[in-house]
Amino acid sequence: MNRREFTKTAAGAAFAIALPACSVLDAAADTKPTMPFKLSVMLWTVNKQLPFEQRLEKVAEAGYGAVELVNEFLKWSDEDFRRMNNKKRSLGITFDATAGVWKENIDQEENAKYYLTSVAEGFEIIRKVDNPHVKFLYDFFHEQISEGNLIKKLEKNIDQVGLVHIADVPGRHEPGTGEINYANIFRKLAELKYERYAAMEFEPTGDVVTSLRGARELALHSVGAS
Repeated sequence: MNRREFTKTAAGAAFAIALPACSVLDAAADTKPTMPFKLSVMLWTVNKQLPFEQRLEKVAEAGYGAVELVNEFLKWSDEDFRRMNNKKRSLGITFDATAGVWKENIDQEENAKYYLTSVAEGFEIIRKVDNPHVKFLYDFFHEQISEGNLIKKLEKNIDQVGLVHIADVPGRHEPGTGEINYANIFRKLAELKYERYAAMEFEPTGDVVTSLRGARELALHSVGAS
């Protein structure tokens, strides 16, 4: 067998494994669109009593490939950093952001003395800064409590959004437990061609893996992704 024959045979075998027993055209026609934006998990919401590595395992088990940190790493030694990086690589997980909670819009119920309680004002600040590297964290949970009207503000300011956080009201639990229609929000994010991260920042009402899977499946189903 020469090189050309081997290449054709190997490619055919790989293609046969990857596709079901149907024609290439049928397979293409049945393919659903992929997720237009990325999903992540705020790690502070995941089994706080467990060691860091086990919490990462829970996130991976639920089907996510990224986590966001707040201050979990502040007391790590050099060896801790090496160990945690090895663990995330073994699980196929990315640290996509570190979010200082002292710079999110926060609702007045959570912190009555906090200055920024309106995303509208936050977006205005970002526009005045006018730096392409400065974007706004749109936290739907806080804004629903503060002012509501979530989708209109998303449509008007999508170019200024760098990250969105997901939790339902009341209670900061998983989508579907409260008053926010997250199916519509996920669809709107896709419609507006949002490509950055949507981070789950809810406290599960039950098993954390089950709750995270449910939120991920809602997002996938809402945008028609596989």
